[in-house]
Amino acid sequence: MRLADLCAAASPDGNTIRLTWANPDPSGHPGIRIVRRTGTYPRSPDDGVVVFDGPGPGTRPAPDGKLRHSFVDANQNKAPLKGETVYYYSLFPFTGSPPRYTSDPRNRCRALSTSPFGSAEAMYGLLPRIYHRYDTEVPKASAGIPEHLREAGQLRRFLDLPGSVLDQLHSHARASLDLHNRDRIDGSLLPLLARWIGWKPDYRQELDTQRNEVRNAPHLYKTVGLIPTVEATVKRLTNWESRTKEFVHNIFLSNTPEQLMVWAMERHAPGKWREGAGPFSVNAACDGRPVAASLGDGTTWVFTHALKKNRCDIWGKQHTQGEGWSPSVPLTEGDALDRDPSTARQEDTLWLFWSSLDAAKGSWCICHRQFRNGRWSHAEVFLDTRFQRKNPAVVSDSRGGLWLFWQEKHDQGWQTRYNRHDGNAWQLVTPALVPGCPHTPAPLLHPPMACSLPGETGPRIGLFWSERMRPTGHGSKKWRVMYRFKEGADPHDTSDWGAVTCKPCTPPDAGETDPAPWVDDSGRLHLFFCSDTTGGWSLRTERFDEATSRWEGSDELPASPYTERFPCPVTVSGTLTILHRACKPLRHKSAVYKATETRDLRCCGSITAAAGNTTKNARHGSFEDFQTYTCDTGKNGRKDDTTWYSRETLGIYLTPDREDPEHILRNRRLLDGVLHRFLPIQARHVFIIEPAIYAEHVYTYDAPTAETPRVIGEETAASLATMSIETLPGVSDHHADRIPQWQRLKSWSPATPDGGSVKTSPPKENIHIRTWHTGLTGDDEPWNS
Repeated sequence: MRLADLCAAASPDGNTIRLTWANPDPSGHPGIRIVRRTGTYPRSPDDGVVVFDGPGPGTRPAPDGKLRHSFVDANQNKAPLKGETVYYYSLFPFTGSPPRYTSDPRNRCRALSTSPFGSAEAMYGLLPRIYHRYDTEVPKASAGIPEHLREAGQLRRFLDLPGSVLDQLHSHARASLDLHNRDRIDGSLLPLLARWIGWKPDYRQELDTQRNEVRNAPHLYKTVGLIPTVEATVKRLTNWESRTKEFVHNIFLSNTPEQLMVWAMERHAPGKWREGAGPFSVNAACDGRPVAASLGDGTTWVFTHALKKNRCDIWGKQHTQGEGWSPSVPLTEGDALDRDPSTARQEDTLWLFWSSLDAAKGSWCICHRQFRNGRWSHAEVFLDTRFQRKNPAVVSDSRGGLWLFWQEKHDQGWQTRYNRHDGNAWQLVTPALVPGCPHTPAPLLHPPMACSLPGETGPRIGLFWSERMRPTGHGSKKWRVMYRFKEGADPHDTSDWGAVTCKPCTPPDAGETDPAPWVDDSGRLHLFFCSDTTGGWSLRTERFDEATSRWEGSDELPASPYTERFPCPVTVSGTLTILHRACKPLRHKSAVYKATETRDLRCCGSITAAAGNTTKNARHGSFEDFQTYTCDTGKNGRKDDTTWYSRETLGIYLTPDREDPEHILRNRRLLDGVLHRFLPIQARHVFIIEPAIYAEHVYTYDAPTAETPRVIGEETAASLATMSIETLPGVSDHHADRIPQWQRLKSWSPATPDGGSVKTSPPKENIHIRTWHTGLTGDDEPWNS
């Protein structure tokens, strides 16, 4: 209900405000609550100081049939109103008990409280004393006359009329000193204050929100062109959630290849993998496997090669118990190109090997360093430089030996050789040649991986690598994982090498590469590798059955649309961790606007679209699209709202609060007229409407837009326990059967972990109870007490 003729005005007496209104429905809304605030209007009956609550005050009928009311807000809680302060009032008519209030934004008024400065008394004091002597005619009746004028003369009472007006003028003049103060200025003057700095307030917002806009406008002007400012503007104008994307990062650049940073995922239970929120290391490269090894004291080292400033160096990262991961540190320096590290522990020594290219000579060699007693040795060249060597693969066996495999170039081509270090020296004077491996004109594209397995008579050595070969019945070559085993630990004996075997693929036309063997505590062999069954490279794992020499599926790794390559399994603090390279974008949280999360695609490089990768192609046009395309120049060279993938385009993904076309169109037009003030002059924006989000039942643990939501499941478990009943105090044995069941439950003794019972006295009877539990959150709770 809207009140009529609502008005507020300052009283000439000072420190009081008089409110008047007319009630058009006195029978339906006989009561009124008046709430007062400073700075903004009260929004609810409890938002502020309640100055009146009851039947309409100062009631008097009017000729138009409405009831006129008046109320004077003077000394609330024995504290007078402050002078030169604007007070805001909201009136809430109500009916019934308890009261049912009616809220109408038009039932509001405001007024400036003035102060009594004593102008009348000052003017009276300036008159000659003869006027005071003869000013003795006091009023005959005191009704309607202020208390301080009841004993004053006629002249003094007359001067109170212009004096009160002068007091009000004085108060307004003093209040004008706060016209620059955004917290004290009258709300109706806020637009004038905002225009001084070129800000256009949103009149639909409350006054305190408008004051906050003016307060933060200079800061927003400083941040023009930043994504948090754009999203804060959308939120301020429409109260919608939004996500902002710069399509410039989706434009293909020929000099920016796909970049792969190192990420990590941990296995907390069989089949339960959890990916890290951020990258394990931001050292990016186009390829190259991370490698890891642990020392006897629990310290774990991870090594990778990284491309920085046209250099390729080996970097290390250390994990210490209780301290976590340290920052990455470079372990190589110089002009050589160092890449493809390999590491293993031998007793208390950590060996690190890598390939090093002398760019001036164009030749490869293998270098190594040792970590012992907390110190790294100097880099040394392995063997000599008569032959080119690269792609080292090192592994330690259970007898304290260190096996090193590498590729070596001879006149016939590249061949695979190995040697074993027994802790004192290399056992073979002339490194052995892996039998059965033909000479190849080019080395392996990626280094092999080796592992040590328990055997019947001693350790077995497994060697894994990947090759491109033509599958039977198919025309194109595919990547395949190859492997073979050495059944003995004698490096001199080359007759115990098994046959070269190709791991079967499922489906047969799929490609598999980047094998990484891992032997668990029970001696079972697991193989982590990359497969293109989904159209792009993703991580998979299989387990090797020693009895049947067959590969079988094991824990499935989380599916991902990003390129995932070069897995490296390592156990860190008892948790299996898979390090790998991936082209995932970085996520940044805004320190200014907490709801803003941006994705940095610059670190991913240029990820070209592939027709067979349906998972990535399904993201085209969405906020999560990370592929790159050629620049969209528009239709006939003119860009419209359908032109997204261009360098100057900013995509604003809007999430409306309801699916109302007119409401969505109105807010789009509102944003169109304002957003250009917070964007660079060369930038253009397009609006992309996402499905509205409604309040609905929760079915997942994650947000509805999560890439892999964790669906809430239901678990049911049955347990059987035997308990004993004790007789309640004061109850005889022959009356025990008459005790109500709910009282008997109180006398049960606690159950032991093995399902038995704790007996504190000879049992009177045994009752077998079957209790069902449900576990929606992981904590089992009984259905009944």
